[in-house]
Amino acid sequence: MGKKEKNPEVLTRGTKKIIANAIEKTGELNRTVLCDVICDELCSKFSGDSLEYQLERMNLVTTKDINKAIDTYMFRHMKLNKKDNKIEEFEQ
Repeated sequence: MGKKEKNPEVLTRGTKKIIANAIEKTGELNRTVLCDVICDELCSKFSGDSLEYQLERMNLVTTKDINKAIDTYMFRHMKLNKKDNKIEEFEQ
């Protein structure tokens, strides 16, 4: 049996938490800024083989994967409150 392919549109709890923390920390929705913060956070949290394992498990191996995860998070887990022009997270 081969390796099971992961669906990039399904985010793990850890991935959601890391993206939410990056948005809260920066106050930004710019993918480039968020990607930089997420990479820094992952590198400070994990190292060596543990980092590789966690990136593979969360499907965040490349910057393209991270940007897809950010887009998925914003599309599925956030909404824009048009009246106040503020971003809110969906209730889960």
